[in-house]
Order: sequence, then structure tokens, then C-alpha cells
Amino acid sequence: MTATMKLSKKVKYIILTLLSLGVLLIGCQSQLQQTANDIVPIEEILPEQITNTNNETETNNIDSDIGNDSATSNSLDISQLQELKVNELGEVMVLMYHIIGDKEDEWERTKDNFRNDLKTLYDDGYYLVTARDFVTGNMDVPTGKTPVILTFDDSTEGHFRFIEKENGELIADPDSAVGIIENFAKEHPDFGQAASFYVFYPVPFRQNDHPEWRQLKYEYLTNLGMEIGNHTFGHDFLNKLNDEEVQQTLVKNIQATQALLPNYSVDTFALTYGIYPKNKDFAASGVHNGFQYNHKGVFLVGSNPSPSPFSIDFNSIGIPRIRAASVPEDYFNQWIEYFRNHPERRYISDGDNTTITVPNDLENLINNDSLGDKKIRLY
Repeated sequence: MTATMKLSKKVKYIILTLLSLGVLLIGCQSQLQQTANDIVPIEEILPEQITNTNNETETNNIDSDIGNDSATSNSLDISQLQELKVNELGEVMVLMYHIIGDKEDEWERTKDNFRNDLKTLYDDGYYLVTARDFVTGNMDVPTGKTPVILTFDDSTEGHFRFIEKENGELIADPDSAVGIIENFAKEHPDFGQAASFYVFYPVPFRQNDHPEWRQLKYEYLTNLGMEIGNHTFGHDFLNKLNDEEVQQTLVKNIQATQALLPNYSVDTFALTYGIYPKNKDFAASGVHNGFQYNHKGVFLVGSNPSPSPFSIDFNSIGIPRIRAASVPEDYFNQWIEYFRNHPERRYISDGDNTTITVPNDLENLINNDSLGDKKIRLY
């Protein structure tokens, strides 16, 4: 159905103004170089006006008859949508973890604090999805829930450790990130158990004395519905490599993953040290020795939520993440509190993966090119 839409009045929309912070880095487990998209105190993020200079736009996806069940499988009426504050143009937290261990530090989250993070997210109505599903807009999120993405850089042992029982059975260590998520999901099946792990080589998830477990770990993760992403082959400084070397390290990572999981599609990439290559385009796509890669999303180091993948402000090769540690600033709880106070800013799902539902006054912020076959519903 084709319709001509008149743009609504100017709407207030928060633009996250990012400050450049420089940090000397030794490795991802010490300190990461921070880019222009890096840590910004929440009190410095100021609201501004966004206007669309076009007078009108056209789309083939509009379906404003939200009360008509024949138009959608979602039977929510207008009053229910208003009560739930459904807004699939709202912002989404992509949480960035590094070490899951025994102390709280700039790049380390304690096991207990990580457990508390999951409980807080669950209690506040969030639902786990992978980075892949987020960037592609294929999030199957229940009605009224907000998607959240857990990302883990560096594939350390604290992310995923196997324990071998006396009978030879391998289980995820309940004190590793995978075990914590899995056990929490068993108690809260309406929370999901998705996560995205950005690995590098040659020894992902460590436990070097058991190289035969590497493939088993990958199979275990994917069977849980979790994602394995690119983090270069050797945790490289991409800005120190030439174009050929950049493409080589990204291709080598994918080939190493596919050696353990044949034909696995590596779809997202977390920048090492938060640094782009000199040619930013090669972070997204390239080719080496005839092997082509195409990352659907590239993730930064940062401190603010991401726009919705359906928003005109979404940048698939520059997706911000929130560092989930309480040192030096507790960004996790700051943003949790922010969205408690500003629920209208959250992405809230209509529960229907075939539609995108947004309030009328945000209509001009929809990126129609991102919708595919999804229908737009306005209320």
C-alpha cells in the first residue's frame, strides 16, 4: 500500500554529543584507546532539535490502522500501545564487557556485579538479543519489552570456561559469563539468553591445555543462540596497518572461526581498541586472497545508547556501546536510571517482528530503507 505522509511538527530528540578522550592503551584488558565516540558523562548529553527539511516523504510500508487485526498479527489497540509506550524508534543499550572476574576495575566486571546487571535488566523489562539481530532489525522481542545486547570483547576464559565433571560431561562454569547467562535464563525464561562474543586468535576463550574444547565451545554457544563476532585475528591496532593488512586480519579471523564452525556467518565486528582503520570502509567490508567479508554492523567503544536500527540516525559502521563497569563511572546504572526517568526514549517492542510501531510525532525519523518487508504502524 502506497501513501503520502505529511511530516509531523518538530520533535525534540536527544542528540548524543560525544567528547574526544584520549587514553594510552596497552591492550584490551588494560585500557582501550577512546575515540570521538567514547566516554561521555551522562550529564553532558544535551537535548537538541532535529528537523527534517523535506516537506513530505513517501513509503510503501505505512499501515496506520493499528486496531485492524487483518492488517497485522499484533492485536494491540491504541490505548494498549499508549499504555505500554510502544516506540520502536527508541534507543537501545549495547553493553560492552571485557573481563568477568573477581574485582571491579575499568575493564573488569565482577561475577556478582554481572549477575546483578542481569537481574536489573530483567526487572526493568529488558530482553536479550544478539548484536547480529539488532543490526539487521530481526529482533524477536516480546510485547512491551526493550531489547538489550550483551557484548564481550577478547574471548577470555572468564567469558566461557568449561568444567569437566567426573563422568566426562562438559558444562559451562557457572561463574563464567556464559554459565551465568545460561543459569539466569533457566530461572527467567522470558529474558532470553543471547550474547555476542568478539573473539581473536589463536586461542579463543583460553584454557590452552584443552585445544580440543575450542570447537565444542563454539558449538555450545551457537546452540544457545549466541553469536561469535570478529575482533581481528591478533587483536591488532588497525590504524597501524595498511589497507591490505587490515583486510587480511579480518579475513583471517573469519577463516579461523569457520575452521571450527564450517560455513558460520561472521556478521558483526567490534573495533579493537575502539580504533578504525585509516580507511573506515574496510571495517565494514573488504576482500583478501579472494575471500570477501561484509560486516553488517561495526561496534565502537563508548558510553551512550544506540539509535534504533530503523532510525535515520542509525549508523551501522559506528554503533556506540556502553561500558558496563563501575570504574571510573558507573555508566550502566546511570543509563538504567536515565531510561527509568525517560521511558519515552526507550525502544519498546510491539511484539510483532513484521511491523515497526512508532508514535505519530516520530514518523519523520524512520529510515524507510531499513524496513525491508516490515510495515509501519503509527498511533
